Amino acid sequence: MVVKQGHFINQPPYSKKLMGKGYLSLFTFCFSLLIIAWYSNLCYGQGSWMLKNGGGSKHLNSIQFINDKEGWTTSLSDTLLHSIDGGESWIPVVPGLKGFSSINFINTDTGWVRAACQQYQAVCRTVNRGQLWNSFMFTLPNWINDMYPISTQISWAIGGIDLSGSRSHFKISFNSDGSTTTDTWTVFMTTGTLNGIHFYDKDNGWSVGSKGIIIHITLGSANSPVFTTQNGGTEASLSRIFCVSQQSAYIVGDSGIILKTIDGGNSWQHQTSGTINHLSSIYFITADTGIACGDSGLILRTYDGGINWKKEVSGTVNSLSSVFMLNNTTIWAVGKNGTILKYSVEMPVASVLSTSYSIDFADISNPNSILVKYCLPIKSTVSLKIFSIQGKLYNSIFNSDKNPGSYQISIKNHHLSNGYYILSFKAGNYFKNEIISIYH
Repeated sequence: MVVKQGHFINQPPYSKKLMGKGYLSLFTFCFSLLIIAWYSNLCYGQGSWMLKNGGGSKHLNSIQFINDKEGWTTSLSDTLLHSIDGGESWIPVVPGLKGFSSINFINTDTGWVRAACQQYQAVCRTVNRGQLWNSFMFTLPNWINDMYPISTQISWAIGGIDLSGSRSHFKISFNSDGSTTTDTWTVFMTTGTLNGIHFYDKDNGWSVGSKGIIIHITLGSANSPVFTTQNGGTEASLSRIFCVSQQSAYIVGDSGIILKTIDGGNSWQHQTSGTINHLSSIYFITADTGIACGDSGLILRTYDGGINWKKEVSGTVNSLSSVFMLNNTTIWAVGKNGTILKYSVEMPVASVLSTSYSIDFADISNPNSILVKYCLPIKSTVSLKIFSIQGKLYNSIFNSDKNPGSYQISIKNHHLSNGYYILSFKAGNYFKNEIISIYH
């Protein structure tokens, strides 16, 4: 049997590209995902934080990417910045306002952001991916500290101190007829402000603030939401909260404080952060995997629900204000002096790691086979299939969920007729194809 191995191609299995001629050998190939998380020596490639250009000297305070290419970041002192090339460059977007914060896209087209106009505050919304922003103006100064949308039409916002000394929750609705309505609920506090708000779904969320205030919000989409003040066991100023379920959430704040609840806020566990720095932002991609950032370029990450928080090398001493996880291998952080950081890893690559030879097809002691080795950095749905060169599925070797780790499988190929075949490997959103030609 003669087997010729083609090159890897990033095309669907129906590609008709044929490569090369046969030799008296069987080349094995291995698909390797060399993505490395800092905490493991399993089989990952090196990941790191890199400083990106485009932020200028601004104090950037929030960031979000809607895919691996397109993202937004905000500045209180200037305008909204937009990237369409994965953060390599940033374009100012000026919807007639400035002083932006709290960027949140609820889908690829609809986003919300807080803005300012002279001494007033505004809430802006786009429904066409940022081409046009409509705004709702608040008449009281120094009002909105954070906001979070629960639908394409409705966003919650929290405020500081009004003239009566109350701290307020707002529910802002952009109506289908073009009008805007606002419902307001006040929470009376002797001192301090509300700093952060986050919802898990349209009805369940929390807000946090100074003096350790924690407010649980239920029935958030109803006309009469329910607000319950909870005790986190601290009087430290709390910056931000992130909900991972209706019952579970994480909070960060002053002096390195990290709080966690798994029972709807009836009790809050104090976690060990290993720092006394102020923590300003927190984001979780799963119930157990999350990241926090804060003063002096501090970045902490956990993979076990906060049992262990590990410090990462950010490469900056500038204080960081916001962190966003697109996925476990692409993460963004922004902060003072125009700091924009991106954590990324070496893209998965596929390569031939070993070669098997067969002199005689009938030699049972040395069967003809293709040895496939691959590594997974995270739990993934993995498939390996053989297609004809015309794109017809010939054999599905496996299609199943796999935990992180190293794997190998030997594929017997004596049943394959002479001709060209495509070996197609897929793990999550990553795939590689290889063409081989077989002659018996």
